[in-house]
Amino acid sequence: MNSLMTAAILIVVVFSALLLLSLVIGLFGKFGTREKAPAAARPVPVPTKPAVAPRTVSSVFTGEDDDEIAAVIAAAVAMMAPAGVTYRVRRITPAGGRSRSEWAAAAVRQNTMPF
Repeated sequence: MNSLMTAAILIVVVFSALLLLSLVIGLFGKFGTREKAPAAARPVPVPTKPAVAPRTVSSVFTGEDDDEIAAVIAAAVAMMAPAGVTYRVRRITPAGGRSRSEWAAAAVRQNTMPF
């Protein structure tokens, strides 16, 4: 009977401490994030951007490149192009002249790794 009473007291103490801790953390969250408003808040004018004509990038691909990779590269080239300039992606070659894909190279590395 004495051990049951000790266990009950310990459970009550632990859960009350957890409840108190969660309340303290909740109060820190409420009162810790207050920001003071500026005394004289002026509206900041938002600069307007001129309309930009859409750029087109036509692509001609050689080799066995995936269409998705080629589309991403063409989109990156189109985003970096200045307004009014069009580029054409003629060829996409992997860096380093690898003959294997990344997945195949990873498989070779994994299967030939020493113990």
